[in-house]
Amino acid sequence: MGAPSVTGEMGQAQWLRLPGDIVFIVGGAVPALYIAYLGIRHTVKRVTLDEPDDILFTELSGPPGIVTAGSDEATAARLT
Repeated sequence: MGAPSVTGEMGQAQWLRLPGDIVFIVGGAVPALYIAYLGIRHTVKRVTLDEPDDILFTELSGPPGIVTAGSDEATAARLT
């Protein structure tokens, strides 16, 4: 028995698979590679803020006129 020929039954099955393979390559692999390329091309440089290493919490202040959690009214409301 020799090697299977391209024109035999096995060759016909391989040729029938070709349109599906082309659809997969064009519709699946090429767009995925293009999206990966765009992601690498448009990467944003990391921005670091200079902060001391010993900061655990940051105090936030609200707009003027708003009762904040640290005010006496807010403390009294929490206790009742």
